[in-house]
Amino acid sequence: MKRKNEKDASPRLYERIYEERLSQRVADAEDEARRMEAYERTVHNRQSRRAMRAFAAFVLIFALFAAVFIAYKLLFVISDISVEGNTTYTADEIIAASGVKSGDNLYSFSSRTAELLMKKKCPYVKSLKVERAIPNRIKFTVEEEKAEFAAQIYGRYFILSGELCVLEKDAPPEKVENLCILKLPALVSAVCGETVEFRDSFASDQVAATASALLSSSLAGRIRSVDLADLYSLKMNCDGKYLLDFGGYSDTALKLKVASKVLEDEMFNGENKAKIDLSNTSKTTVTVDNTLKLD
Repeated sequence: MKRKNEKDASPRLYERIYEERLSQRVADAEDEARRMEAYERTVHNRQSRRAMRAFAAFVLIFALFAAVFIAYKLLFVISDISVEGNTTYTADEIIAASGVKSGDNLYSFSSRTAELLMKKKCPYVKSLKVERAIPNRIKFTVEEEKAEFAAQIYGRYFILSGELCVLEKDAPPEKVENLCILKLPALVSAVCGETVEFRDSFASDQVAATASALLSSSLAGRIRSVDLADLYSLKMNCDGKYLLDFGGYSDTALKLKVASKVLEDEMFNGENKAKIDLSNTSKTTVTVDNTLKLD
C-alpha cells in the first residue's frame, strides 16, 4: 500500500517542478520584455532629445542669419559721404569715380576696389583711404599725384607723375610750360591712370631710374628737358642754357651731383650757353658755345 502511494506521488512532484520551472521562464521572459521596452523607450527619448537640439540649433542659426541680414540691409545704409585731400577733383567727382553712393551698405564694397575704380576716372589720385563710421558715414581721404613731367606722345602732350604714370592727355600749354619735358623712346601704350609702357623692357627700367635720380637731385627744378630717346646716350637741358651730356645712363645720380657742383662756379652767372661733358666724372669738361641748340 505504501509503495502504491509512493508511485502516485512521483507524477505530482514532477508536475510541480515543471510548473515552477515554467513559471520561472515566464517571469524571466516578462523581465526581458520589460528591459527591452525600457531600452527602446530610452533610445527613443535620446533620439527625440537629439532631434529637439538639432531643431533648436537650426532655429538659432536661422535667427542669427535673419538678424545679420536685417542689420546689413536696414541698419548700415550709407547716407553721408565726405572727401578730404582732394584739390584736382571735386568731392562729387571723387565719390562718383569710387562707385560708392548713398543707399549702399557700409560694408558692401572694398577699399581696394574703390581705389582702382577711382584711379581709372581720376588719374591724379595716388592712393585712397576709406574710413567707415557706424551706422552710416563714409570718409574718403585721397592722396594726389604731383605732375612732374610732360611728354609729347602721338603728337599730343601727356602729363606724367614722377613714376611715369599718365595723369592727363591733351594737356593745354599752360599746364606743360613749367614741367620738365621728356623725349621718350618708343612706346607701346600710354593710358590715363597707368604707367607708360615702353616697347623695350630695358628702356622701361632705364627711363624710370633716370626720372627717379632727377627728382632726387638738387637740379630737379632747373632741368627743362631730358632726351631719353637714344637708349645709349642721355642728355639734359639745364636752365635753357646748358647742355648736360651724360654719355650713357650709368651713374646718373652721381653725374647730376657733379653737374650741380660745376654749375656753382661763377662762370655760369652770365648768359653764355655751354656744354658740360659728364661722361667721365673724374674729368668733366665745359665748352662754351652760344650756337648750341638745346631743344
